[in-house]
Amino acid sequence: MTRLHSRERQAWTYLVTSLSYMASGDLKSAEHEFREGMALAESIGEQRLTHLLKGNLAILLADLGRFDEAFKTAHENYQGAEKLGLLYSRTEGRRCLAHVHFRHGELDETLRLCDEIFEMLGEEKSRISRLWLGPLHIEALFQSGRREDASRRLAAYETLVSACQTPRFEREIVRLKKLLESSGQ
Repeated sequence: MTRLHSRERQAWTYLVTSLSYMASGDLKSAEHEFREGMALAESIGEQRLTHLLKGNLAILLADLGRFDEAFKTAHENYQGAEKLGLLYSRTEGRRCLAHVHFRHGELDETLRLCDEIFEMLGEEKSRISRLWLGPLHIEALFQSGRREDASRRLAAYETLVSACQTPRFEREIVRLKKLLESSGQ
């Protein structure tokens, strides 16, 4: 990374490496990369990156069942993203907090936060926010017994994903379809 000649460029590489480790299942390395990246981002004042890393760290902590730490991290991230005031940071702050609530079994709060994100986005064409939110929202609808709503959201989400050509979210479509189909048996 030292060949990048910029601490800002180096800092942004941590987002890629941490999410890659997380996707591959190497959660220990992912946590390390999230924390290292946050330290560097904070030291150079790169707030956007700090919030992206911190929010995803909260997701990782929730997935590991470390809920006290996950909630603390997610709330700090949410508050910081609100202060930053950027739409994407604000929606991500909510999405990451919603994920922690979802993993903790708090479906009503998960859905409230998801609905808040959709309200914030309005008619905005923010595909990236919708791509990341879709699986969480659909699964929370399904888990809360709102199967028809989940199916409708999945159909709309599939249209969005097909327009974006994103293999990661194409895999989510397959997973969510299996989830919804398994309950219909």
